[in-house]
Amino acid sequence: KPEGAEQFGNAIYIANHQNNYDMITASNIVLPPTVTVGKKSLAWIPFFGQLYWLTGNLLIDRNNRTKAHGTIAEVVHQFRRRTISFWMFPEGTRSRGRGLLPFKTGAFH
Repeated sequence: KPEGAEQFGNAIYIANHQNNYDMITASNIVLPPTVTVGKKSLAWIPFFGQLYWLTGNLLIDRNNRTKAHGTIAEVVHQFRRRTISFWMFPEGTRSRGRGLLPFKTGAFH
């Protein structure tokens, strides 16, 4: 973490999603409170999905463009209203070590 990072305020973290352990191994690089934006289907993973949602992370419906835009609008609203940061993986999926994949537009909307 950069020196004095606590004084920077809200941040949007953009990262390459390598594997299932990114949230654990890279959590030390983000300052709390930070939440992620993940695909809606994560909610259906037993235990993880409920924990993911209950801890304030946002779920995006990638199959419904209108709802997806609404989720991104909610990210912007929360970012402006609260002291909260967001962590996004713009590729929308894990790259599994294959380098960068094409980005989805949501992180840059």
